[in-house]
Amino acid sequence: MTDAEEFYRKGEEAFLEQEYEEALVCLEKALELRPDFAEAYACRARVYAAMKDYQRAIGDFDAAIERKPAVEYYLERGIAYGYLENFRRAVKDFDRVIEIEPDHIEAYRLRGRAFMHMGNYTRAIGEFDRILNRTPDDAAAWSDRGTSYGNLGDFDRAVHDADRAIELSPQFAEPYFTRGLAYGNLEKYEQAVADFKEAARLGDEGAQELLIRQGIVW
Repeated sequence: MTDAEEFYRKGEEAFLEQEYEEALVCLEKALELRPDFAEAYACRARVYAAMKDYQRAIGDFDAAIERKPAVEYYLERGIAYGYLENFRRAVKDFDRVIEIEPDHIEAYRLRGRAFMHMGNYTRAIGEFDRILNRTPDDAAAWSDRGTSYGNLGDFDRAVHDADRAIELSPQFAEPYFTRGLAYGNLEKYEQAVADFKEAARLGDEGAQELLIRQGIVW
């Protein structure tokens, strides 16, 4: 093992132990010794992302990709762009992941959620369709698609997809909230409140805030 690799190993260990400053010191030394060390750039990017310094994380993922265009680097850079709410740039990175690995489920999921943030719910639904065509028991995809249908005003489909998500994962809070919103818009208020209470019980902050505003205990 070279000195650069040893510093990288120590930096990675420090990162996993959440000792971020120590990780940065070790990875900086690794890169001083080996400026073309793609894995060290990527690890330092992960440290910066953990510290919520997403701009620096993106810079290091840029350097890692320049030296080694690995799928995981594009994916993680896209996630960092998402945290900066640069969803168009995030989508480009998820596009690249899918070009390389057409069955990369997480890239479809993240691209769909980026489209949701951009308000393009029709394209988001297309992404979740692709996931469900490959993995029909993916509760998160059913939930996300239901949320997208709800945002398009198709509340019956929102309820249908939330039902399926809950059937697959009964302890998953989000589809209860999605279904509650849909029921509210369908004027099925008792069912809506019951779903908001269950979502709140499972930890959904949106449902908790809504019930608090209404003075409802869950």
